[in-house]
Parts: sequence; structure tokens; C-alpha cells
Amino acid sequence: MGKVAKDKTLVSIGVPKKFLEQVIDKRREPLRWSRAGFIMAIVQEWEARGCPPISEPDRLMQIAQSDKQTKKRAS
Repeated sequence: MGKVAKDKTLVSIGVPKKFLEQVIDKRREPLRWSRAGFIMAIVQEWEARGCPPISEPDRLMQIAQSDKQTKKRAS
């Protein structure tokens, strides 16, 4: 197994087989990308879009954190 660069961390997740086969593999195979490469492209696209919230609780947490930072700067 190859080494992970010093500025990176390896993340491992479990994905339902059906989703992997019917969504991830179906999209990545015509591109001839590895699963890891395709999933990394998804993460990079999310980051390029400014890491928008992925759920309502995530959105509310971002608002709360933003409000906390604003209050901190005002002090």
C-alpha cells in the first residue's frame, strides 16, 4: 500500500454496496477514475463551492458559529 503525503490524512468510510455500484461506479467508470479519485473530486467540488451546508442542522450550526465569531470580534 502506498504512503499518504505528509499534508494529507487517509479517510475510510463504509458505503452501501447498492449506492457504490449504482451511483459512484456508474459515474466514475466511464471516466476511468478510481473510486477514491472520484470521491476526492466530489469533495474538491464541494470545497470550490464554499463548502455549502449539507443539511439543515449543518446550516444552523454554521450560522451559530458565524454569529459567535461576529460577537467575538465586536468585543
